[in-house]
Amino acid sequence: AHAVAIVGFGEIGPFGNARARWSIEKSQRLTSADAIELAWLCGHIKFENGEWLDLESGDTVDVNDLVNTYDLNSAIGIRENAVFDPNMVEAYSEVLLSEDLVFHVPDADIADSFKRQDPANTHVVVAEDGFKVVRKAGARVRVPRIDPIDRDIAGQLPAGFDPTRLGFDSQQLEQIDPVAIYNLLATAEAFRTAGIDPRELWAEIHPSRIACTQGSGIGGMRALRRLYADSVLDQNKQSDVLQETLINVGAAYPGMYIYGGYGPMINPVSACATAAVSVEVASDLLTARKADFVVAGAFDDFSKEGARGFAEMQATISADERARRGFDPDQSSRPCDARRGGFVESQGGGTILLCRGDTAIELGLPIYGLVAGAWSAADGLQKSVPAPGPGVSAIGAGGLSSPLGQALDTLGLGADDIGVVSIHGTSTDANDLNETQLHSNLAKALGRSAGNPLPVIGQKAITGHAKGGAAAWQLIGLCQSLNEGIIPPMHNLDEPDRRLDDRAPLLFSDETLNYGPGAIRAGILTSLGFGHVGAAVCVANANVLLEGLSETELEYYSQRRDARWNYQLKAQYSVMLGEQQYFGGGVDKTLSADQEYELLLDPNGRIVL
Repeated sequence: AHAVAIVGFGEIGPFGNARARWSIEKSQRLTSADAIELAWLCGHIKFENGEWLDLESGDTVDVNDLVNTYDLNSAIGIRENAVFDPNMVEAYSEVLLSEDLVFHVPDADIADSFKRQDPANTHVVVAEDGFKVVRKAGARVRVPRIDPIDRDIAGQLPAGFDPTRLGFDSQQLEQIDPVAIYNLLATAEAFRTAGIDPRELWAEIHPSRIACTQGSGIGGMRALRRLYADSVLDQNKQSDVLQETLINVGAAYPGMYIYGGYGPMINPVSACATAAVSVEVASDLLTARKADFVVAGAFDDFSKEGARGFAEMQATISADERARRGFDPDQSSRPCDARRGGFVESQGGGTILLCRGDTAIELGLPIYGLVAGAWSAADGLQKSVPAPGPGVSAIGAGGLSSPLGQALDTLGLGADDIGVVSIHGTSTDANDLNETQLHSNLAKALGRSAGNPLPVIGQKAITGHAKGGAAAWQLIGLCQSLNEGIIPPMHNLDEPDRRLDDRAPLLFSDETLNYGPGAIRAGILTSLGFGHVGAAVCVANANVLLEGLSETELEYYSQRRDARWNYQLKAQYSVMLGEQQYFGGGVDKTLSADQEYELLLDPNGRIVL
């Protein structure tokens, strides 16, 4: 009962949410329910007078043909870049003026500011309508030009996605960086999947025991651009933009607007391993009893600055390379395939809600999985910042007595109970070769039985690489895999890299494997980031905990859990039916300053509305 339970999750990414992503991942098609939700999310339909209507025409729509009606498959996943035009990206180059440059300004102060910047090459002349500034021939000035980025695809939020339809106003969207907007949306969804309103949580748990370990790999790119580039260009000035560049601020917003925690606030920045490290910190807080409920996860965005940076590192697949190999956008991310050409960027991330198993049972929260263990590791002496290394493999040092072996044993599991591996799988040589070797060695060190295959999931083939949020998608997908007993295929694995032939017991299947609900007892994911940070999370099936309950305890828990599942479904439908907002806009504080101190200093204090 002291195991760490995953009780809720929210995902925002190229498929909108975890439900649609899982459908595509396991079966390559959207269900009817997915199509309704996606068509609504993309702004195509609305519910009115008991039926679904086309948002523009007001005509009734055929809910069984929404995928074709609105071509939903082209609106999701990895597709051509619609965030910015990679062929029209500006750069500012220094040139020498071959003749005088003359321009007008309205007042003396502005004119003087130009003269002070280059007094030797500038003079000011009074004009009828203000002042004429003359920048002399031979002066150096910067002139904008087009400098294309040879990266034309990304995993993007669904086409038509608009936060103003989900509860945000224009002022919030202008002020709050998109990374924090993603977090707010995913966290609101996570509480719905947990079947609990945050206000109910306040009545059950002291607010100082509600913690946050969310982070980001890069942070708010729009805010960074506004602070460091737009300010130099004297445009789009936002007075409070500095705060939006701070990664912990993006993590703070859900606490400010949604769940109102007062507990530990530890916000990791671990590049592409951030979400996994976030879960590790959350698990440690719960195990050490420094918190009773933790909001974990990570988010990142997709921007022209990041796209150029990764392109110059030759980390992502180029448009020329993609065309040369004949890959469609959704064929371009190819973990473990011999024809891979680099990773594909993506935007979004995910929120994970965690608490101890006894808390989950007591509150009747749905348990989607158990964190058997979570670890991070460095890679020793290295000369290359991005190159992944073997550090994570140390969790298997000692076999059955290793950190991983002991974590499994605590739950009554062993090496052969790990039924699936979700790899970081970036579709790069450096990552795929190292990571598969790591898992092969790890399985053998744990004493996995010879001939017991270990299937691999390479999720980034369909999602692209979310950077900091990548492991959140992996973890949610792993929970879905364990709950349904289904292991998705290795998408885009058309020509397996023969250098991976010696990676036994790993199994790279290009077909969906269906073992049935409850058959997969545990799984493990790895997440590797720049700066030589690696992380692993081992997840056990919820049944491992529930099987230890007495018949009476299980019946009591199941009734409360089922009620929360009903709450979850009602909340999700209410959002689509327009009865409540996806993001409710925040909860107002009900305490005075004196009441707030009184609450925090009372160990039995609770917020009851």
